[in-house]
Amino acid sequence: MIISIFTIFVATYLLRGLVRGRAFLFLVLVSLLAFGQLAQKTLWAILVVFLGQQIVVWAARRWKWQSAYLPLAFATFFIVVHHLGGERITGVSYIVLAASLDLWARVRRPESFWARDALLNLVLFPKVVVGPIAGIESHSPRVRGASEIAFLGLGGAVKALLLTSLFREYFPAPDWGSLVSVADYLWFGLWNYIHLYLEFSGACDMVTATFWSLGLDCPLNFAKPYLSCSITEFWKRWHITLSSWIKNFVYIPFGGSRVSSGRIYFNLMLAMVISGAWHGLTPSFLGWGALQGALLCLERFFGLEEKLKMASLQIRGLAWLVTQALVTCSWVLFFAPLRW
Repeated sequence: MIISIFTIFVATYLLRGLVRGRAFLFLVLVSLLAFGQLAQKTLWAILVVFLGQQIVVWAARRWKWQSAYLPLAFATFFIVVHHLGGERITGVSYIVLAASLDLWARVRRPESFWARDALLNLVLFPKVVVGPIAGIESHSPRVRGASEIAFLGLGGAVKALLLTSLFREYFPAPDWGSLVSVADYLWFGLWNYIHLYLEFSGACDMVTATFWSLGLDCPLNFAKPYLSCSITEFWKRWHITLSSWIKNFVYIPFGGSRVSSGRIYFNLMLAMVISGAWHGLTPSFLGWGALQGALLCLERFFGLEEKLKMASLQIRGLAWLVTQALVTCSWVLFFAPLRW
C-alpha cells in the first residue's frame, strides 16, 4: 500500500501542471486503478457507505434533523457493523468518518456540494488507506510551491519507506510471546511507537503532498508528536484529523468543557474510549482508549497544561520524559494481541 501511495504522489507531482485543472477526475481514475489491483472489496464498502450517507441526508432533510449527534450515530453504526462482521476491509474506518463529515456538511448546508462530490471524496485511494480524515470541503483549491510539496512528499517517503525499512532491518520487531521483563515490554511499546510514527506519518505526508500537487488543500495529520510535554499536547500533534473528529462530534456534542467537572471527565473518557473503539472492539483498543482518557482526566484535574506554560526548561524536560514514557506504555496495550 505504501509503495502505491508513493507512486501516486510521484505521478501527480510530475504531472501537476497538466492535471491540476482536472484534479479530482485524475485522482479518481488513479484510485480506481489502485483499488482494482489492491483492494476490490473496499469499492463495495464505499458504495454501501455512500448509499447509507445519502439515505441519512434525505431523512435529515425530510424530518429536519439537525442534531450534532448525527455524524457520531452514522459512524458508530457502520464501524460497529464492520468490526462485528469478522472480515477487515481496507480503509472502512477512514471511509466512514470522511462520509460523516460530508453528511454533516450537507445536512447543515444542503447546497454546499453535490452528492457526486461526496462519492468522489470516498473513492480517493491514498486518503482511504491511511488518512487524513477529511471531508470534501477540506479540499478547496489552494496553490502551493513546488519545493514545499516536494519537501513534504519526499520527506514522507523517506520516513515511510527508507527509515521504516532500516528500522525493521536493524531492530527486528519484538515478539509478544517472548516478552518476559519490564524492559522487554517497554521495548515492545517503544518499537511500535517509532515504527508506527515513521510509517503512518510518512504515508500521511505523501497523501497530503499528493493533494497539494493537484492544487487542492489537505490537512496535515502529524505535527512532531515526539515533542509533546503532556498527553493533551500529544493529541494535538498525533493523528490530528481523528482528534478533531472526536472533539467535534463526541466531546463537544456531549457538553465539552461547558458542563460540570464530573461531566467533563466523563466526556473525556467517552471520547477516548470511542477513539479506541474506532480501531477495533478488542480489549487492547478499548483499554488503550480508556487509559488515554484517564491520563487526560488526570492532567485536567491537576491543571497541567496551564502550569507547563509557566514552567522552567528543566520542568518541561521532565514533563516531556514522563509524557513519552506514558505514551510508550500505552502502545504496549494498544499492540498487545488481546482478544475477548
